[in-house]
Amino acid sequence: MLNISQAAFKLKDNARVLFNVSILCAVVLTATASFYAFDQTMKRQQLNDMPQSYVITWTKDRQQPIKPDMIKAWGDSTKNEIEQDAAFRYVEVYYMQAELSENYGAMVSVSDYNRIIAMEGGQPLSLMNNEMVLVLREPLNMDEPSDSKLYLGYPGPVTIMIRDTSAKVSGHIRDTSAKVSGHIREKTTRNVINSGTGVYNVLVVSDDLFAPFFDKAPAERARYGHAFNWSDWEYSLALDKKIREHVSFNEEEDDSIRISSRVYDWSSTNQVSSLGMFIGLFISLLFFIASGSVIYFKLFTELQDDQAYFKGLTRIGLSIAEIRRVVTFQVGLIFFAPCMVGSVHTLFALKTLSNLVNSNMMGYALTVVSMFVVMQALFFFAARKTYMRKILEEVVV
Repeated sequence: MLNISQAAFKLKDNARVLFNVSILCAVVLTATASFYAFDQTMKRQQLNDMPQSYVITWTKDRQQPIKPDMIKAWGDSTKNEIEQDAAFRYVEVYYMQAELSENYGAMVSVSDYNRIIAMEGGQPLSLMNNEMVLVLREPLNMDEPSDSKLYLGYPGPVTIMIRDTSAKVSGHIRDTSAKVSGHIREKTTRNVINSGTGVYNVLVVSDDLFAPFFDKAPAERARYGHAFNWSDWEYSLALDKKIREHVSFNEEEDDSIRISSRVYDWSSTNQVSSLGMFIGLFISLLFFIASGSVIYFKLFTELQDDQAYFKGLTRIGLSIAEIRRVVTFQVGLIFFAPCMVGSVHTLFALKTLSNLVNSNMMGYALTVVSMFVVMQALFFFAARKTYMRKILEEVVV
């Protein structure tokens, strides 16, 4: 009865303060969760687009720009141990199925494909001579529906050709004699090679089919490559710099060499996201301290009235243990009611944001809300201890 009566009285008496604190909590939680979700989504996007830490490719008419042993030695010096690496070849092709327009992709032999996906623990494929597997690039949000016709992913016959940009017939780019037909056995989704190499959709074919096709392909369409995974990739900018200085080429003018570095792309986006994260957390921390302080000082402005109230209750037989329980409930209600309102607001806000950006951010919202509840609980225990001591000083004579 005391808890119910006190709860009704405190909520009614402090309605304006609790409303303002609820708004503060909602601002703190929503801002923090949004910044945190943005930061983590950017990193997840980076990992999704770039399954390997580092990939370098070059046209087949060039010598290998850098030896893998050299990269491994530099990795040891920068504390980035090379964990996996794989050499591969691919041909940039156009593929077409009946009654569907052509699409662009990379042809890879099944043995090279198996070596690449083994770096991430993927399951190997096995193909017959005329069988192919179409591997579409995996979107960040796996719940997003995809249009199969857009990617020409129907099982069935497929024609593969190469566009020779060095030779033109009557003003049109001609197709070379490197043309082959096969049968798409299945369609799947996986990010095989870093997006920075220009490889998106991948056609996996048998080794016997790939070898002569690679030999016939013009130099600007057939490429060698080497992929690396190393430890602490977030802190491998020094290793990336060493490799780029050794290779020394102009990416805008020379397309014979392509480098796709996860840390290089991540460092530029991370600078922006980290600055936003710092500003958001700093402002949120100020709002959090403000909301807790408002409740704390509101409790102590009513201290004398509460002391008289509990002293009167002791005269009619209320024990010290019962007073402690009533005070704990009273202070907890004042502290956690705005917190719960702000948490509900944040969950709804992040759900709406998830729908807008088509990506699930509820996990990040729950993480931030949990951390906020823990911090609020620490604030509550500190305020309760001080408040309880002041009450008992007056009650216990």
